[in-house]
Amino acid sequence: MAEILDLELAAVEGPMKARLYRPTARRPARTLVYLHGGGWALLGIDTHDRLMREYAAASGWAVIGLDYPRAPETVYPHISEACLAAIHDLRERSASLGLAAERMVLGGDSSGANLAAALALAMRDAGHIPALGMLLNYGVYDCDLTRPSYRLFSAEPFQLTCEKISWFWRCYCRDETRRREPLASPLRAHLAGLPPAHLVIAGRDILHDENEAFAAALEGAGISVSVDRYPDAPHAFLEALTLAPISQVAIKRAAQWLQTIAAD
Repeated sequence: MAEILDLELAAVEGPMKARLYRPTARRPARTLVYLHGGGWALLGIDTHDRLMREYAAASGWAVIGLDYPRAPETVYPHISEACLAAIHDLRERSASLGLAAERMVLGGDSSGANLAAALALAMRDAGHIPALGMLLNYGVYDCDLTRPSYRLFSAEPFQLTCEKISWFWRCYCRDETRRREPLASPLRAHLAGLPPAHLVIAGRDILHDENEAFAAALEGAGISVSVDRYPDAPHAFLEALTLAPISQVAIKRAAQWLQTIAAD
């Protein structure tokens, strides 16, 4: 890794910590802004450090992880608002950081993928410079917890259960009516005009069905969609880099997709 830099970005209610991984001295660098999972309430840039390093090394892109404020202290929609402000500051400072402001992909896993999709929608609706793409790993895209995969994969040995995701939703957005808003449940949004997307879908995951539904909805809205499926993988398998060789396969394929959209 050529350079790792901890920095602070201006957000809504004070600075937001971030970590920049730059694997090459080539500047300005294309950038993947990565939002960690953890049900909007747990984990951070330290727990996802290895994953972000691997994305940077495999792709040659700069990767910046946002240590966004967590629920329940910060709730919907204020987490995504803070992230949007941090991205605006990142773009303002991109030249000094050696980044290409207009060559930015939004990425994340689980609740982080939810935030990445919400940010792409907010940027589109506000008329901001659009993201170049969305790298979405087994995301939360809807507040409906009744799809078949919720019954199939909600008990041991699967770690993400219906009980846990219900708790995460209560922390993030206690108002059940607001959970159906597009920025909370992107599957319910008008999706036309979003950038290309690469979806990693785990087959043995409580979120499997809404991931398939989101991929289909994006395609139906005319969005260029790449889907990378792992039928036997559980939720959060990308974080088990040492234990799950398929995680390296998924990272390599995502890096190839990044090169493809960068060439467009």
